[in-house]
Amino acid sequence: MRRLRLFWFFLLIAIIITGCSNTLPVSCPPNCNGYDLSGNDLNDQFLTEANFSKSKMHNVNLQNSNLSGARLIETDLENANLNNAIFIGANLSFANLQNTHLDGVSFNGANMRGVELDRVNLISAKMRGVHLQEAALCGTDLNGVDLSGTEMEYANLCGAILIGAKLDGAKLSFANFSGANLQKASITGSILNLTDLKGTDMTQVDASGSMFFGANLTASILRNAKLTGANFIGANLSGVDLRDANLLGATLTIPKPDYATDDFSYQILSGNDLKTALMTTSLRKPLEDEHIASFTEVRIKPLLNDANLQGVIYNDQTIWPIDFIIPKFAIKQK
Repeated sequence: MRRLRLFWFFLLIAIIITGCSNTLPVSCPPNCNGYDLSGNDLNDQFLTEANFSKSKMHNVNLQNSNLSGARLIETDLENANLNNAIFIGANLSFANLQNTHLDGVSFNGANMRGVELDRVNLISAKMRGVHLQEAALCGTDLNGVDLSGTEMEYANLCGAILIGAKLDGAKLSFANFSGANLQKASITGSILNLTDLKGTDMTQVDASGSMFFGANLTASILRNAKLTGANFIGANLSGVDLRDANLLGATLTIPKPDYATDDFSYQILSGNDLKTALMTTSLRKPLEDEHIASFTEVRIKPLLNDANLQGVIYNDQTIWPIDFIIPKFAIKQK
């Protein structure tokens, strides 16, 4: 009888231990599609090309693991530990990375379209060439992060911190940077067509050669900014602070074809005539943006105007384009 009791006692203990363990399903990894892996310890694992798509991975420990080329589409990684993990070339599209630990993580070249990253800390993350279209990055700390060549069209970065960040050559059309902090950031040669930059602090930003076609920069701060060669056609710069800014070579007035007469207007053109006229000017580049190329004439014509400089603030140190006539409604301050 005693032996029977001991047998049942140890069997019960074994069942309890088994039920509490974080065992992985058979064949997972590499195929973990759709599993609940919450709480599992996958620290320092070689998980390249593994499939974790649509899996629930709350509180998973992936610290120091290599997930290069892995699939994590729509994966829920809330509160996971991704410190020093490698996701080079991985697909994390529409994944949930809220409250994740991301110290030293490498996302270089990863597909992170539609990923949820609101208010996380990415200051030590590696993110060159990342695809972040439609990503949620409101309030996210990207202070000093290298985002060169990143594709971030339609991403939401409202209130994000990008002080000293590198966005050179980035595609940022239709993104929302309203209220973001871009002080001393470098966005040279970037595409910001129809981007929302309302109330953005861009003090000392270097945006040389960037395109702001149709962008909304209302009440933004561009003090001591380098804007040489930038294109602001159709952009709204009303109330913008341009004190000490350098706009040498910037395009603020809409260019016209060489054959244009004094009464020329794009508004009376249509079809091939309009397209031909636009393609012979410096407007060709912004209009070749894949997100604008499909615009109908009804949508494109309202953007074919000089930059709106109503109430713009400047001083004696502001450098304007050669032969540019400062509008009377601009406000001169010290």
